[in-house]
Amino acid sequence: MKSAYSALALGALLLGACEGLRSQRQAMGEPTSLIVVATDSLWKEAGDRVEAALEPKIFAVRDETTFELTQVSPTSPDWSQLQRFRQIVAIGTATDPWIAPILEGSSESEAAPRMVDRNDVWARGQTVTAVVLPSPDALDALGTQLGRLGTLLDTRFRQYALARMFASDSNVVLRDSLSRRVGFSITLPKIYQPMEPADTVLAFHNRNEVGGDLFRTIVVAWHGGVDTTLTAADVLAWRDRLVPLVFDLAQRTLADRFESKPVDGAAAGSLEVRGVWAGTDPSFPTGGLFIDRVIPCREQDRTYFLEAWMYGPSRRKYEYVLQFENILGSFRCHAATG
Repeated sequence: MKSAYSALALGALLLGACEGLRSQRQAMGEPTSLIVVATDSLWKEAGDRVEAALEPKIFAVRDETTFELTQVSPTSPDWSQLQRFRQIVAIGTATDPWIAPILEGSSESEAAPRMVDRNDVWARGQTVTAVVLPSPDALDALGTQLGRLGTLLDTRFRQYALARMFASDSNVVLRDSLSRRVGFSITLPKIYQPMEPADTVLAFHNRNEVGGDLFRTIVVAWHGGVDTTLTAADVLAWRDRLVPLVFDLAQRTLADRFESKPVDGAAAGSLEVRGVWAGTDPSFPTGGLFIDRVIPCREQDRTYFLEAWMYGPSRRKYEYVLQFENILGSFRCHAATG
């Protein structure tokens, strides 16, 4: 009988936990929105440091932050609404009422400063990270956690961005076909549709007009010979030659808005250029970003040009930049097999 009573008690406990979770409201807010709950006095002293660690800037049409951070005091009337957001960072001591719920079930013996991660604290589908300080004004202790915190948030978002990109699964058939047919492979989600505008140019389009325009294109082009001396200006000129072949949206490359660097882990002479394009129709202003790479391929005596391009007005760009980096990073050239 004792085991039956234990089973009933356990069942009631699990049912109560499930009912409690179902009774919570669903988390709201964009994945790039970040709520930081901290006292106004701490924020006055450390807010700039926290923002610098958690909102690094990326290159875009206009440089933008990776996350959109909003600080709220735990005594503010706004906190009751903002605690429903899907991503929250709470800063304070273990006994603070906005920290204590996050620490339930964690080891109390671990010394502060420390970080504790919990899901579904104030809403379903929510992730909350507590930065536990030894005292309310322990700014040096807070500083020791900011690097780890920034890395944690960025890693979590990268995982989210890549999972979203491959929600349609990766197109393994296309990747293998390209390898056999033209000697290179690139891993794309199945939602990208291929086209062949020229003998030495391939393009893959992804167009989504649900919730506003979001157009993305991956381009692969090549010419004979291994060229390891191309400059950023050469890359942009190559891009300009391809634009009429690939895009039905008339545009020009902004020659004064780009940055360049070598491609990590790629062949010597590889170069990446991140830049901005603008539409040429004055009655309908458009613009967006692109990432270009040139990759010398000695196996085929070719030089490849890759582009990831997007048009997504009013959308934050970090998610798509991460997706583009993953796609371009998957490019491999091989000896052609006919």
